Amino acid sequence: MNKKLSTFIKPLIFGTALLAVPTFAQDLELEAKVPGTLQGELGYASMQYWVTTADGKVVQLWSDEEADEQLMGKAGQQVNLNGATVTYSDGSVYFSPKFEQAQAKAALKISLDKDEYDDVIRIKLDNQPVASLTDYYTAYVEREFPTQHGKIVLLQLGSGGTACPAEYMLVIARQDAQPLISPTFGTCSDMPEITTKGDNIYLDFPGNPSEKWAWDHSDYRLYQQ
Repeated sequence: MNKKLSTFIKPLIFGTALLAVPTFAQDLELEAKVPGTLQGELGYASMQYWVTTADGKVVQLWSDEEADEQLMGKAGQQVNLNGATVTYSDGSVYFSPKFEQAQAKAALKISLDKDEYDDVIRIKLDNQPVASLTDYYTAYVEREFPTQHGKIVLLQLGSGGTACPAEYMLVIARQDAQPLISPTFGTCSDMPEITTKGDNIYLDFPGNPSEKWAWDHSDYRLYQQ
């Protein structure tokens, strides 16, 4: 472990609990390392973290840049940490938390690819085809709406004529599920009024008659109001 401890740091005292901080300049030798878990309320002061367990025991954390990044802003919250209890040559004891590296998430990038030979528009998610359109001459991404686990993409589709300038379709992409493609909808107007509330999307289409459509993200449902 690469950690520099200043000789000017004083022990932190909370009630009757003493959090010992080494007061020497030389490097410490690791004498014991016992894997385990630590549960309790996270505390923070003077650039030091500690955990108060359910039985009132105060355990100081050996923190480094990674731990600081993971624990920042969580003081006062209950934590459940994996790691090891480490003991050094001066008798000081810490709990050294270990954080799993988050797996890289897919970009969830929606792209459109038109084949000029068969007039097929392919909808791709992270460059992998997920759906094909055969009745439209053009397609492009109108808007993207981020969600907790991915994004909702609104596509505008054009047939190439003036009778129906545009129809619309939703692509719901998630990190933890297969993408969902909605049916096409709209009044052929290419000027909808779009509003959102949370992850829900509302589209007001002018026309004769006009139409109002909504995407309910909690139920994964597209419906006409």
